[in-house]
Amino acid sequence: MQIQDSVYTSTPPGVEIVDVKVIQNGQISFLNPRSKTPLPALVEASNNGDSKRISISAVVFIDANEPAPTLSVHQLYVISSFGTPQLQFFISYDLPETEASKFQAYEVNFEATTDGLPENVSLDMIHTIETFLWDTDPVASRGTVYNVAP
Repeated sequence: MQIQDSVYTSTPPGVEIVDVKVIQNGQISFLNPRSKTPLPALVEASNNGDSKRISISAVVFIDANEPAPTLSVHQLYVISSFGTPQLQFFISYDLPETEASKFQAYEVNFEATTDGLPENVSLDMIHTIETFLWDTDPVASRGTVYNVAP
């Protein structure tokens, strides 16, 4: 029996968001080293009251022994498992997978765009987002769903 290699791409799916602000923002540590699986991001999303913009602020945690990564964000329109419009965001970086106990926090701020949305879908129809940490050699990437606050 021959097993084929899965299709691998180092670039996340979707449209790259150009205006991304990254701020180094403190550290956390654990008594014992964590596995190579990334820590989940802490994410807040809100529609800024005008329903035409969704602002996202995510805090991601990277091994503090690694140099500051270059972080980029890609946005992909999908239909959620509930059949509703949803945006997925892929926060990507390229660092080795390590077992670590001390992590540097990076605050990643950006706004959803209408790029890649179908003609009949607007940002005010988006009520949930899913955010993934995407290592460009995605041995250890994970995603989490968040609600968009009104």
